[in-house]
Amino acid sequence: MAKITIDEKVYDSEGLSEETIAQFNSVRLTDIRLSEIRRDLGIVQTARYAYATALKAALESEEYDVDQVSLLEEDDNLKFD
Repeated sequence: MAKITIDEKVYDSEGLSEETIAQFNSVRLTDIRLSEIRRDLGIVQTARYAYATALKAALESEEYDVDQVSLLEEDDNLKFD
């Protein structure tokens, strides 16, 4: 018999209704999905940092034709911190 603790109050799962157990399972699945999203966000942020670093290095190390970097002009939100 599983115990569920919410706000420091312990509930016995055996006495819970099917609807309450379904709500509990929904919360658990949502927590799992949030963890996955946070993990994916970390991966994407790391990749963006790596790409931005590589771009900055490329721009600093070579001469380039202004016409070839039109993408940079189209996106005013492209910032490097």
